[in-house]
Amino acid sequence: MPFVPTVAQQKLIEVLKSSNRIVILKARQIGASTIVRAWFAWKALMAEEPIKIGIMSYTHESAAYLHGLDKGFISGLPSAISRRVESDTSRTIRLKDTQVELRSFTAGMKGGGTRSFTMTDLHLSEFAHYDDQQEVLSNAVSSVGDMGQIVIETTANGPGDKYHDLVQNVGSNGWALFWSPWFEHADYKKHSMFGQQAVPHMTQAELIYQKRYSLNKAQMYWRHTMISSIGADKFMQEYPSTPEEAFISCSKLWLRPSAFEHIEIVASAGKELLVTTSEQLESDDLVLGVDISGGVGGDYTTITAVSIRTAQPIWHWHDNTESPGLFTERLLRFIKKYRVKRVLVESNAIGGIVIQRLKDLGVDKNLLWRDENGKDWVTAKHSKMKIFEDLRSLIESGSIKMLALPVYKELLALEATKFGPRGQKHAHDDLAVSLALAYACLESVPNMLRQEKSYKTMEAFIRKSKMKQTLTGDKLPWKRSTLNGRV
Repeated sequence: MPFVPTVAQQKLIEVLKSSNRIVILKARQIGASTIVRAWFAWKALMAEEPIKIGIMSYTHESAAYLHGLDKGFISGLPSAISRRVESDTSRTIRLKDTQVELRSFTAGMKGGGTRSFTMTDLHLSEFAHYDDQQEVLSNAVSSVGDMGQIVIETTANGPGDKYHDLVQNVGSNGWALFWSPWFEHADYKKHSMFGQQAVPHMTQAELIYQKRYSLNKAQMYWRHTMISSIGADKFMQEYPSTPEEAFISCSKLWLRPSAFEHIEIVASAGKELLVTTSEQLESDDLVLGVDISGGVGGDYTTITAVSIRTAQPIWHWHDNTESPGLFTERLLRFIKKYRVKRVLVESNAIGGIVIQRLKDLGVDKNLLWRDENGKDWVTAKHSKMKIFEDLRSLIESGSIKMLALPVYKELLALEATKFGPRGQKHAHDDLAVSLALAYACLESVPNMLRQEKSYKTMEAFIRKSKMKQTLTGDKLPWKRSTLNGRV
């Protein structure tokens, strides 16, 4: 039978052609290792010099399986283009004319087994499961050199390891990423039975997911049946939709991934993240949550704006290079430009300096958040746990409807600790902190002010509807008098 690569395999071939440092992140059973072995078998057959190509895997069995793929590619060639093999052992294939070698290793060997050999190319399979990823990778880079090709192919094994670090820093670290979500694979679909034979129709969360990734009903029904078998969280790990999902370790997560199913994730990038529209940002009354950093390239200084009218996050700003002094001026300009009703600035360390500078610049003291004793906000163990538990309730209850993509990524990666939620290794949590602070600030806004905003919104809607009725002759389904006094 002719071998016909899938769409994902074709994409992988193009990446293999274009880069010498490739890290592959994939869902289960997409045929990535088959394509990588076919690629290196082709390089071996086309080489005119005695190059040495290595394949390393986590166990002896998996290394032998991949080495068997090499043997199949070499021995299965039509006679007109077949090549004589001088050596064919359980670990080595050597072509007679060019002396090209294909050699297999096991990651459990000391240094991954490559310390004593010089390779021109190397394939590291199931790298995320190696016991000492850093040592193996260092030996691989030293062995292959700048001109050789290294391909790391694996499924993820949780956050915080060297593989996760490579994926997070692709581009800046010299590595290229090949990523393929589950829905790119033709086999992952099933004839839809939604609404038939006691199968319920898609839930609102499933409809949001379908729209987010432009999926058809057959794909959604396959996902539905898989989740019914292995659970939503396990599905997200085994068949991720985004690179972030692949590294979820649900046992440590502060929020279950399924908590976000009803939330619309808004694609947004850069220092400013607009969740809705600039018109809403300009017209709504806002509260701000502000988390301060030193602006020296580590943690981020962040602002989150939440609408008083809708209680939704509508804008964020984050940067880790701006000094506290310059940031204070930025914050003051935002307060003056938009309809900010209250600001909660974390007063820990540098935050106290920002608060004092805002006062010196003439900011109304009633604008700045204070507790019942007139004290500024201090993030301690108890206060942090409280605001994050309140935030979790808002997310799990469906009160928060939309999140900017970077904020969603931070929230998804938070792990539970005895000191409260925090970002996992190599991950930031500053946007999540400012979001929680913003909702703590919203709680301090008097209920009368919130009711007034809701009443004005309803009044505007009624006026617009009455105008439409006058112009079109349509009748409203209520009497105006029934809405006077209360909303």
